[in-house]
Amino acid sequence: SAPPAEHIAAFLKAVTKTRDKALFLPLLDTGARISELLTAPRAAFNTQAATLTVIGKGDKQRVLHLHPRAVQALIAHVATRPASTPWLFHGHDPREPMDRRAAEKLMSRLCERAGIPHYTPRQLRHAYATIMLSRGAPLPAVSRSMGHASPSITANVYWHILGEQEIIDAHDKY
Repeated sequence: SAPPAEHIAAFLKAVTKTRDKALFLPLLDTGARISELLTAPRAAFNTQAATLTVIGKGDKQRVLHLHPRAVQALIAHVATRPASTPWLFHGHDPREPMDRRAAEKLMSRLCERAGIPHYTPRQLRHAYATIMLSRGAPLPAVSRSMGHASPSITANVYWHILGEQEIIDAHDKY
C-alpha cells in the first residue's frame, strides 16, 4: 500500500543528499519502477525536454516526463558523477548500475531517519498512482506513465481509488 501523505513529506525531508534526491524524486514524480531508473543510462536523461527514457517490462521503452524538482535533482546528481560511468546511478563499480537491493536499503535508512515505517521504492510507485488517480488524473494517462500494458491493469490494482471517484462522478453527473 502507498505511504500516507505525511509519511511522504517526512521521507522527503530526510532525503538531503544529491544522489538520494535524484533517485527518489523521479520515482515519486513518475511512478517508475526502481529497476527502470537504476538501469537507465546517462544518455536517457534529456535535460532540455525534462524527460527520462526507460526500458520497462517486456523491453518496452517509454518516456517519463519529469517534474522540475526531479530534473534539478538529476542535473545536480549527474554533475557529481564521473564522466566514465554510463549509468545515472552506478554501483560500487562505476561500470555497473546500482543494485536494487542497495536502493532498498538506502530507502530503509532514510525512512528510519525520518521516523516513519520502512517503505520500499515500490510503495513510492503506489503513492504516485494513488495521488494521481485520487486527484482525478485520467486512468489511461496514469497507466501509460507507469508502463502498464493496459489501463485495466492499473484499474485492477487501484480499483479502490477509482471506484470511489467513479461513484462520486456518477452521482454528480446523473
